[in-house]
Amino acid sequence: MFRPFSAIAAGDGLPRNTACYRDPLIHGLIAKLFVGANPAEHRKFSVLSAAAYVRLDGFGERQVRLDCDVVQADGGTRTASITGAYVALHRAFDHLVNEDLIPSIPLVDQVAGISCGLIAGEAVADLDYSEDSTAEADANFVLPAGGGLVEIQATGEQGPFTRRQFEQMLEIAETACDQLFAVQRTALGLSEDTFQIR
Repeated sequence: MFRPFSAIAAGDGLPRNTACYRDPLIHGLIAKLFVGANPAEHRKFSVLSAAAYVRLDGFGERQVRLDCDVVQADGGTRTASITGAYVALHRAFDHLVNEDLIPSIPLVDQVAGISCGLIAGEAVADLDYSEDSTAEADANFVLPAGGGLVEIQATGEQGPFTRRQFEQMLEIAETACDQLFAVQRTALGLSEDTFQIR
């Protein structure tokens, strides 16, 4: 269960010179995601993922703060926050377009995240806690709708895993993310062939 994601986009709402809001890797995009037990790791994973699908010159001197709290989950909080953050960010930019503050939504693709792992040698998507705690390997994938990879984190929990096992996790992640892209489009009222934007 998710608390509604919120995004704030403002011209002067956040102090640009405050260290906790600045990340030189993404310049004008300010994203803070609070998702539980590992906030620094989650924030890095999430912020870098956002930088891959936002046109940084598309919203002027504004800053965006994404605050995504996953308040109830059985696993996959990092990837759930990325999937929900895309929807919140799209809505925030849509608001700026409707207010005639920017000409178009500066997103270049949809992005979603999913956790995968190997259970008894088989690739499984969206691991719950019991699966994650016994998985032979686990991985987090952030994928764009247009194809390619944004970010991967993978660990052999019980020893090395093979290239083929990695490819199986990637394949199941792609299938799961296709489903998540459809959910995002539904939430945003976008058609199937439009992941972007006016």
